[in-house]
Order: sequence, then structure tokens, then C-alpha cells
Amino acid sequence: MFSKRLFQAAAKGSKQTEKDANKPKKELECDRENGADPPATLTGAFHTRLLHELDVLHYGDWRAQNWFLGSGAFAEVHLGRLAATGECVAVKRFSDSSVTSIEREIRIHKYMEQFIPNTPRILGLLPSGRSLQNVSLVFEYVANSQTLHDWKTSEAPVSRIQWLSVVLQMAETLEVMHRKCVLHNDLHSDNVLIAMPGEEAKFAAPSTACGFQRLDRTDSESDEDEVEAEDEGWLSRILSQSGDRALPKVTFIDFGHATFRRGKFFSFDYDSESKSFRHLAPEVLENSYTSRAADVFSLGHQLQDVAEAMNCSALAAIAEECLHEEAGLRPHIRSVVHSLRRLFLQTWRRLTSTNFWDDPELSSTSPPFAFPLIRHLQSTEEPSFPFENYRQHCRHAASGKYFRNCRSSDESVPCRMATGYTETYSTNYRGARNFKPDCSPHSLEDRILALALPYLASTDVKNVYKKANKQLLLSESERGSISVAELTRSGHMVVVKQFTRSSFPEVRYEALINLYLNDTGWVPRFYGVAPRGSWSLRRLGIVQELFAEGVTLGDVLKSGKPVGFAGRVALAVRLSSMLADVHSRYILLNNFNVHNILCLCKDQSHCLDVKIIDVGASCGCDGKILDGDRSYLSEFAYLAPEVRNKQLTSYASDVYSLCVALLDVLDVNVLTKDTNISTVHEVNELLDFTVKWSDVSTACLADDVSLRPTAADLKDFFSQFDTMQ
Repeated sequence: MFSKRLFQAAAKGSKQTEKDANKPKKELECDRENGADPPATLTGAFHTRLLHELDVLHYGDWRAQNWFLGSGAFAEVHLGRLAATGECVAVKRFSDSSVTSIEREIRIHKYMEQFIPNTPRILGLLPSGRSLQNVSLVFEYVANSQTLHDWKTSEAPVSRIQWLSVVLQMAETLEVMHRKCVLHNDLHSDNVLIAMPGEEAKFAAPSTACGFQRLDRTDSESDEDEVEAEDEGWLSRILSQSGDRALPKVTFIDFGHATFRRGKFFSFDYDSESKSFRHLAPEVLENSYTSRAADVFSLGHQLQDVAEAMNCSALAAIAEECLHEEAGLRPHIRSVVHSLRRLFLQTWRRLTSTNFWDDPELSSTSPPFAFPLIRHLQSTEEPSFPFENYRQHCRHAASGKYFRNCRSSDESVPCRMATGYTETYSTNYRGARNFKPDCSPHSLEDRILALALPYLASTDVKNVYKKANKQLLLSESERGSISVAELTRSGHMVVVKQFTRSSFPEVRYEALINLYLNDTGWVPRFYGVAPRGSWSLRRLGIVQELFAEGVTLGDVLKSGKPVGFAGRVALAVRLSSMLADVHSRYILLNNFNVHNILCLCKDQSHCLDVKIIDVGASCGCDGKILDGDRSYLSEFAYLAPEVRNKQLTSYASDVYSLCVALLDVLDVNVLTKDTNISTVHEVNELLDFTVKWSDVSTACLADDVSLRPTAADLKDFFSQFDTMQ
């Protein structure tokens, strides 16, 4: 069935297992292109996003099971759609793949997205269990498409020019990969997807590096070539002559075995009579490293099958060269591309210069631009609706007709998908997806939901060690640890915050708030989340810049800095500005104190910048009741009295906490010892400030929340006395 073939290649693994050998990898020789070398490594260069479980909704079939698209040795692929946009997606759920192999596939896939635009984009990682080993990979869904296997086995008519366009694009795609130092290593007919234009999409002339790349003129063509190059508009005229029935678009859809700058070593339980590995080169089956020549051999198998399907001796001759037993005697991929271009041009010119219906060889199969028939799902086993009508398909799903609405084991948490992930929020925990939208003109929930966490691979962040091979830690407690690390690619120093008692939703929530506030400049730069020492989702580390070497405002005040009235007022302006800006984003911090603020000081008298950390207790502006009983909360003097009495937090309770911190910053005993104050005017200004600040602080600490000023009011108040602006 078509539904069981489509995207099957995305999960196909050929049951190949990578040998865990200690021998070095075989390096590829990479040519300079446009004066630049390919990157030395892809590590740290290409990241994806960690989606929320509810970001992707799964389609259900008539048995209320996830709509199955395909499966292989290592994964299954199901049909879904993005909850926010309704866009159809393919969800590849891994069953027997390591996290590092999934991360490697993501890096190479996203690297190829730059140069092969037809490649379905990776949209993100989807939690499918409590561990990253159960994660799913979400891709764009390619409408109106079939695998090459389906094309070869279909009884629908396919024209010669369509076949040649398919094999030419396959060769050009492989040539681009080799030029970028990537080996596919597993090129077979289920890893090639062919898309035809439907009602909603008409393919125009490809203008990218792939898809008839420079088809009208090749670097190796000369005047003596059998096919002369024509003007630059040649390809456009071909497609315009085809009318609405444009040529197919071809792409590779599985980079699970692909490698960068090196060959790959496989171990096989090889059966010489099995067809599972017939696309692999003989030297690979004999436990040699893969190579460009091995990829050409795999391409040759596909060319051979297509040559048989279209009864083309010229294509069969090209395939035979690619299938040579000796790797060194196989043609370079550029030669294959050039030969296929010439064959395509010859066929096209013959087609356009001949009365088509009078040429038995051309007309014996089908009209020149016949479409392969995309079969509807009309069996007794599955509901019937046309996959090729992409928008109609999504409208059906949006109406709930084919949408599986399930719930997890906890009936309070809708899962709406069969991922197996059932970890729930605690009773008092209000996550990012529980914000009430009525406290802001634009729903805060929508803005948080629109964010997806950057996911850093396990190799993108490396530990920093001190003497005795011990990891460098800034802090460690029963709640978790904050360690110093380094970004592999850039060398930037970062901190990684890990939790020991928090659930994955709580870890993700704190990361989302940091991401949401990232552009304010009031949190250390947020890089993403990364696995650290464990594949458990709850052990994901939050990766942020190393700011002020981890020195907190409490540490700074304890050391006596900043010295002087002017420096402390400037610090008060920064602190009140920070809280005012956070409140303008409709966020309550709920845990504002001198130990949760990092402080960078220029010298003894001037603090340059401050940033808030530990935002896990924050929430939307509707407030929350903090965890813990009254006796526990009473230990935190910086909390407002109503919060300690188990009432909702608010803007006013944050202002109360800010005022407690400011009382330490603006300690009168410290201010009056400022030796820089010598003139009568300066003395009078200090006295005026202390009197006014006494009144303002009294209002900030009032039990009646309506008497407390806003953070913006405090910012304006301190700005009057700030001489360091």
C-alpha cells in the first residue's frame, strides 16, 4: 500500500549495525570549492529544537492507532500535524538507535539542507518517552510523493523524460553530497522520494544547487561534445513547453548512515542470496570502509533498475560502469552526472523535434509528461481520502475526522498522541502551557508556545576540569549543580545547570522562561538544553553564558562594593530596570533576592551589569502559590507576607522582594561613610535621598499590596539621583 511505502525510507535501516571497532576511520579527501575548504567538523554547527509533546498532533486511522507511514529496523514513521499551524509532518520514532547516532543524523541532514533545498526540513525533536533514547524526529511531510520503489513497481505510466529527470536529479544530489564531503552509505530505492505537482503546487525550474543543476551548460562540455550547450534559458523553455505537467522533483530522505569527511565501517550478517544489501558495493560487504565509489555503486543499482523499467540501453551502459566490481574502475560521480545530462538532452531534443505520436519508441510507454498514478487509500483496512490533496487532507484533520484525541494515564493531562510520555505536572506546578492569557493584551501562553528550545548535542558542550581531573563546579547542592563547560565549536565558556529532583516539565519550563527573556539582556545568554551524563530528559542541562564568573550580588555587597553613594544608586537603577522590563513581558519572578542576581563590577565604585538567574519559580502575571507550607516559606524573609501566607504571587510581591534587596544595596550606614561626599550640596543631596528613600521603602514593604509602587516607579525614582548615567 502507498501509505505503508511513503516515508518508509526515513525509518529503513537495512538492519545494518555499526561495528564498535577501535580502528581509525578512513578519511575522505575533500576538494576546495570557491576557494574555501569544507568545515573540518560539523560538531557544534547544526542544532535542532526540542519540541513540546503537544506541539505535534497525530492522525488516527479507523482503529484509533497512529497513522502509519512506514517502518524499518530502527524506527517507525507516522503522520502528524503541527498544532500551531496545521502543517502536515512525518514523525520518525526511533526504537533501536543511540542518541549519538540520532544527533549525527541531525547534523548531516541539516548540513545538507543548505545545499539540497528539496530535502524535507527537520522541524525538531519530539519527546516520546522519559529518555532521549525514545525521542522522535519531526520532518516536513512531502505531499504528492512516492518512493522510487513505488515508481518502479507501479503499473502507472511513466514517460522516458520523467525517468531520465529522476535519475539525473539523483546523480546531481549525490554529486552535491560528495562535493560537500558527505557519503550517503545507504542509497536504495526506499531512500529516494519523488514528488509530483498537485493541485496546490506547480514546480518551477529549479534554481538551486540541485535539481538540474546547470543542466543547460556543464563545466566539462566542449564544442566537440555530442550535445552542444545552448543559451541560459534552455531549461526554462523545456519546463514552459511542458505546461502544467512539470517534471518530478527528487530528494533523499534518510541520512541515518551518512558520514562526513570519512567512510563508515559496517559489520554484516551477510547472506549472499539476500536482496537486502544488493545496493551496497562488494568491498563494503567484505568489511571495507565506505567511499565515494561505494555510493556510485549504489547509484548504479538504481540506474540499472530504471533502465530495465524504461528499456533504455544507453542508461543501462552508464549503470554497468557504476557497477564495476573494482572500486577504482568506477566512474567519478561528476562523469555520471555529465553522461546523464547528455542523455537527457538527447532525449529531449529528439522528443521536441519529432512528431511524438509517430515515434513508436517514444509513444510505446506513455505521453511525454504522464503522471505516475498516486493511488488513493481506498482499501477496507484504511479510511479513504487522497493524500495528494494536501490542503484537503489537513482540513479533514483539523475537523477531527482523522485525529486521535487520547489521554495519558493521568486524565488531567491530555496527550493527544501515542508517544508513551506520561510524566505530569505536580499539583501546584503551573507550567508555561498553563498561563492564563487574560492578564495581557496578547496571550502570554501563545508567545511561550511559539518558542522551541534549542537542542545542543551531547558533543557540542564539553566539561571543564580542574586539577585532579575534577569537574569545575560553581555550586552544588541536593537540588542540583552548576558546572563550568565550554562550547566545542566556538570555545565560549558557559555554565550548565542540572537538576536532581526536578521533573522534565519543570526543567523545560525554566529553560523556556530563559529563552523567552533572552532578548531582554537581563538573563545570561541562553544557548539551549543539552544531555549531560545521562539520557534522561529530566537530567537535561540548561546551557547559558558564564557571566561575571558566577559572582552574585550578595557576594558583591559582602565585599563592600560598590563603594560610594553614586555607585549604589546606579546599581539600584539597574535592579529596578531589570524587574520593570521583566514585568513588561508579563512575567513574575517570585524569587527575587541578592543570591539570584549575578553582578559584574568594573571597579570598586561601579557595577556594570546585573542578570537574573534561577527563574524556575517564575510564572505568568496571573500569579501562583509557591510550593511549601507556611512554616517553610516563613524562612524566606525576602518573600512578601501574603506569599508566605500561601496567597498568589503578584507584581506587588516582586516589588516587595526587590525592596528587600535594595535595602541591602542602599544601607544608610554604608552610604554615610562615602568619603567622596565632601561639599555641602552633596551632603544635602544624600540627606534628601535618605529621607525620600525611607518613605518609598516603607510603601514597598506595606502589607497592603495596593500601596506598593511598581518596578517602573522605582526606576524613575532612582534615576533622579543617578549621576553615573
